[in-house]
Amino acid sequence: MKPQTFEQWYAACDRICLHAFGMGVEDFADGPSADSYESGESPREYVFETLPEYDDMLRHFLEES
Repeated sequence: MKPQTFEQWYAACDRICLHAFGMGVEDFADGPSADSYESGESPREYVFETLPEYDDMLRHFLEES
């Protein structure tokens, strides 16, 4: 059983994006959020490892950091 619902997990992803980039997760290209949740990936892993593979702007931002 998952410790949190998908909605809670996705909200955590959104908070991480807002804190790190000043934009919400919905402002970036759609990534495989449901698959990442189901595989047990943490919200932090999703935002910083998986999502950049699907969003050129985010990937560019992280490469400059």
